[in-house]
Amino acid sequence: MKFHKKALISALVIAGFSAPAFAGDVSLRFAHIWAPGHPFQTCGIDKMAEMLKKADVGLSIRAYPSEQLGTMAQLADSVVSGDVDMSVFGASYLANRYEMMNLFDSAYVFESAEDASKLIESKRGAEIWQGLLEKTGIRRLGNWLYGARHITANKPVRSPADLEGVKFRVPDNSLMIENARSIGATPVPMAFGEVYLALQQGVIDAQENPLTVIETQKFTEVQDYVSLTGHMIQVSPVVVSEKTWQKLDDSQRDTLLNVVKGVTEGVNECVRSQEAALVAKWQKDASVTVIPADEIDMDAFRKKAREHISKTYGDTEWGKIYAEFVSR
Repeated sequence: MKFHKKALISALVIAGFSAPAFAGDVSLRFAHIWAPGHPFQTCGIDKMAEMLKKADVGLSIRAYPSEQLGTMAQLADSVVSGDVDMSVFGASYLANRYEMMNLFDSAYVFESAEDASKLIESKRGAEIWQGLLEKTGIRRLGNWLYGARHITANKPVRSPADLEGVKFRVPDNSLMIENARSIGATPVPMAFGEVYLALQQGVIDAQENPLTVIETQKFTEVQDYVSLTGHMIQVSPVVVSEKTWQKLDDSQRDTLLNVVKGVTEGVNECVRSQEAALVAKWQKDASVTVIPADEIDMDAFRKKAREHISKTYGDTEWGKIYAEFVSR
């Protein structure tokens, strides 16, 4: 059944659909695409709701997981318009309004989450976030570790050659499409909610996501291998609509900012611990075959990806920063 997401947003807010809101003068609609069991929800948003209730400054959160209010691209639009108050998503979904955001989601730009955090929290990072606010009306409050993206497929992936001709699901996002090409795959843009069935029916051959997402979306039920390529390390921005921000008083703003920061390490630790536990579980029960990083030609992946991204985006401002980073 076809429907309009904006109409759904209004209807859900009026009807009080989804998780119950805590009492408060302002109820913030926090929408995202992930399942309710994902760390962003359980270790992030749920903890934020508890902290806001205790703070008693007239703020509460109503969560809308699982694409209830739209795809990631639609949520970005809704945060800009103020139809959705808060979200957390891939930085590159904001690149159509502010192309510098592509830097954070490009293939093999970072070697680790710590490497990513250095840029995010640097002076240059602060300038990028300020540019995001000025260009889009989206205010970044913090960043949560999403994790490294790895590949699931019905064959082992140990080198870019193994991805030749592989129909590889990616988000419908120009950078993500180029990231897939950069590692040797044939990108197939597709909404997140369609991936499981597409894998099951053979519409696509493979996909890539962090391990926590692979688990919560049950992709291992329809794929035989998880190859730990780690070709993207994502630390996702937690954002609020500037239209919403301007409606809050100083106490509410300070509290919201502190609450986001207050749950960040907990979210990051949830992701790290769940990733380690998942690899151990899969290796023990053999429900899926894990190809570890030391069995993958990481140098070949890095070289191919960095050459492609540098060539494709070398004339852009963010592409020049990318080239600087990967040449360190």
